[in-house]
Amino acid sequence: MTETAGKPLAYDLYVAADLFLKTGRHEAEVLARLGLTRARWNALAKAYVYLPLDDRYMAGIQALWPDVAPGEVAAALIGPRWQYPDPQPGPSAAARGIRAAVLTKPQIGPFAGLDRTAVYIVAHPEGTLVFYSHDGTRVFFDGRALTDRDGTMLDLDAPAFRHLGGRWYTDGRRILGQGQKGQSGGPVFWWTLEGADAATFHALNLRYAKDASKVWYITGKLIRTGNPAAFAIVPSLKFDWRAGVIESIDDNSLTARDDHRVYSYGVPVRGADPVHFRSLGEGYWTDDRHVWIDDGKLLMQADAATFLVRTPRDPPVDHLAGDATDHATPYRDGRPVSPDSAYESWSAFFLARDDREAWWWARVRQAREKG
Repeated sequence: MTETAGKPLAYDLYVAADLFLKTGRHEAEVLARLGLTRARWNALAKAYVYLPLDDRYMAGIQALWPDVAPGEVAAALIGPRWQYPDPQPGPSAAARGIRAAVLTKPQIGPFAGLDRTAVYIVAHPEGTLVFYSHDGTRVFFDGRALTDRDGTMLDLDAPAFRHLGGRWYTDGRRILGQGQKGQSGGPVFWWTLEGADAATFHALNLRYAKDASKVWYITGKLIRTGNPAAFAIVPSLKFDWRAGVIESIDDNSLTARDDHRVYSYGVPVRGADPVHFRSLGEGYWTDDRHVWIDDGKLLMQADAATFLVRTPRDPPVDHLAGDATDHATPYRDGRPVSPDSAYESWSAFFLARDDREAWWWARVRQAREKG
């Protein structure tokens, strides 16, 4: 079903076209088979792309065909090639099932006669809708052939390319890390782990990897550790405020340790005790003697013995993310704030504590009562 008849594009054809386009096929070759202009495809893609995530994205799709009844739009999205038992799944669940099937075999409908290789490899570990693919010769990431830091396209064994875990990959001849220039959203590149031993290589998480003799950080940094065998991720705590859940996660942790040092962003954290180093949540870390924030910066005045981070299990604080305190000082996003300015936002928290008289909050309350 194409738009030549003025009807919504079936979702499976969108998925197939997206895979071909992101695996090096020319727009004219792909879009002509759907009867679409580039402008119309861009509008469709903007509306279709997030449908597998949530039914609410149907509103954007329905807006593309204001004269078509919502039920007809939903039926057209399923298309003539798919049938579901009653009761049918919601739009996002249906889209997920269709997408998974089409990515394994995109030669459907008007693409059935397209003699072009477009092989889906794997989703990016941080974004399931962004993926790697190959055309038999080149490997692509989100529509762009893999390049090194300087922008030179990599010579890879495309059919052998596979995911090792985290942001680490191999084509059987070399092991690659996916780096990124600048902050989040910057251009990505791929670099070779020189001298990596494939037999003992282990992807520790998104950012750290090791083999029997070396350890790497995802920027391309070779970490100087005397004991790769002892090198391990320090889990970070993740708070789910809605569900009231605290999770310990390895995949996204910026922090690791061996038997002598702690590392943040691949750089040693000066003075940190690796034995006792742990996450407090919200980007705060401690070894029971000192407190740090995510980038390895030491909070000089923080009292580790009393330092705590509000969790989803504690009474509410007006400001959620980044709030912490010790007995003398409240903190927000790793910076001390004045006790007087933080008094109201922490009141419910301290009123629930039996030891509140030992904290800065009680001193502010006493001063206000006198004043």
